[in-house]
Amino acid sequence: MSRLELSLFPGSVAEAPANTILALVPEDERPLRGDAGLVDWRLCGLISKHLRSGYVTGQLGEAVLLPGDRPLSPARILLVGAGAQTARGGRPVLRAMRSAAAKLLMMRSPVALLACPGSVDFCQEAVPLLRGLVHGLAENQTEAGLHLVLPQGASKERALLAALSEVVPGAHSWGISVNVSWVDVDGEELPIPQRA
Repeated sequence: MSRLELSLFPGSVAEAPANTILALVPEDERPLRGDAGLVDWRLCGLISKHLRSGYVTGQLGEAVLLPGDRPLSPARILLVGAGAQTARGGRPVLRAMRSAAAKLLMMRSPVALLACPGSVDFCQEAVPLLRGLVHGLAENQTEAGLHLVLPQGASKERALLAALSEVVPGAHSWGISVNVSWVDVDGEELPIPQRA
């Protein structure tokens, strides 16, 4: 049985534990905003430089691997094209995440950190994001599975749990288990925060 591990991290994308940063890059968001923009800023505009040169376009299906650098801890940055905003609305995000899952499995990346751009709101797109990961796992069955860290976990927890109710039954039918946890900066599991 394959596994999809989803870890909520309480801090920002710049502090979260991972081996690879998975940054979704749309065709029509310049400059990048959101977590993808923060990653670009922390890398002194490396992603923007590749966008300006045309090496990276953000077209759906595109995947570019860049080396990570200080001050970020992940050694690799996987840029995955998310297509144009006008075309978004579930299906393109699902396809982008399916492609991302396949690439992460091929790279044997044990833990990836999701960095969404400003135009991809995790809370609104949680179902297609998760379905894309499940489809990618189903198409590329492996015992290793995927582990995805979601920064700013408190703002994503409710949307994640709601999306899981739609995604988990399909994942189980394909032999994929889905687990959710909270992690600290060292990647160690934290107790689930108590809600008032």
